[in-house]
Amino acid sequence: MIKEELLFLSSTLKSKLSYDPLIANIPCMKFYYQYYDDIDKARAQSRWLEKSERYRNAKRRFQEIVKKGLFKEAKPLKKEEYRLLQEERSNKEKRLIYNKMAVARQRVQEFESMEIPE
Repeated sequence: MIKEELLFLSSTLKSKLSYDPLIANIPCMKFYYQYYDDIDKARAQSRWLEKSERYRNAKRRFQEIVKKGLFKEAKPLKKEEYRLLQEERSNKEKRLIYNKMAVARQRVQEFESMEIPE
């Protein structure tokens, strides 16, 4: 109960006097900082353990996939193949732009041909 009261009081002080550098010298504030430092350390440790566990699981699964032969490394593209792939992509982009322009022209013509009632 006293601990909760001290935390409430120190939290209130921190919110009201956060700009004051002397706030760190108040005894209940030292308790407040120590309490929340311990909580932050525990959070960081649990996150680290969780991430390392995820990493271990992912590494284990990857090794199983490699053992089964389901993973094949991609061969790096040669300069010529890479250039051709880039050209193909840029041609697709150009065709897409041309198609959009053609559709826009068609819509403009449709609007121009419409009769506006007076």
